[in-house]
Amino acid sequence: VNAAVLAATDIPRFASNGDYARVSADTYGLIYVGMNYNSEKVADLNVRKAIAYGIDTEASTKAAYFGYAEPATSILNPNLVYSDADKLPVNPYDPQKAKELLAEAGYGSNPLKLTMVIDTRSDVTSVGTMIKSFLTEAGIECEVVTGDKTSMSGSYYADGTNYDIFVGTWYCATPDVNSQIFTAFHSSNNGATGGYVWMHDDKIDQLIEDARTSTDSAKRQELYSQMQEFVFENKWWVPISYYADTWGVTAGVDISRCLDPAGTHQWWKADRNN
Repeated sequence: VNAAVLAATDIPRFASNGDYARVSADTYGLIYVGMNYNSEKVADLNVRKAIAYGIDTEASTKAAYFGYAEPATSILNPNLVYSDADKLPVNPYDPQKAKELLAEAGYGSNPLKLTMVIDTRSDVTSVGTMIKSFLTEAGIECEVVTGDKTSMSGSYYADGTNYDIFVGTWYCATPDVNSQIFTAFHSSNNGATGGYVWMHDDKIDQLIEDARTSTDSAKRQELYSQMQEFVFENKWWVPISYYADTWGVTAGVDISRCLDPAGTHQWWKADRNN
């Protein structure tokens, strides 16, 4: 094996090993917390806001990635067309505000108890573990269910009634955001196909359909900006981290022309340095 993506914890080891080089590559990826539209508990906007206020996005990103990722703002990675990542703020961390919102939602004396699904990908597990801890401090108890995305798609996500929130990762398959927005939020994709939020909102469906069929770039930007603002204000996703892949590469091997932000790497373009 001449190249492999490094876990954040392994990156420092490779920095001092002359047998390997490190290559950082942009991705279209996002780590995020999603809410289940079908859950009666998170149907309350105050509860979703409390969850968001209870999560320290910056601390989670720093601890999980050791400085090799950025705190996320928009649901769309900044490397994607139509992303408003530079216009939206990082989700604010305010556990006291979270507790006040929970009290307004009827959870003042009794803690809110949620079922949280966490993807078993190592960085997602690290982020999810920290989020559970942060939420506990904010007065939210989480029962954690773990599993890889493939297996959970056929069980928990396909059912859509046995979880409240989830921590996962999302890669956009192309620089255009249509595949991510349509798959994640259009009601026709609810469940195992990728719509783990189980969104069923006619206005959002229409907005997504208008954006994906328009040939006017300015109009598409306007519509996708509305979508990003809607998710930000209503907290259906809480973006956590934008991450780059750091590759450990055998010294003398050049993979710079191989790497694709969407993850479709073109390994036949690998070469050896002279």
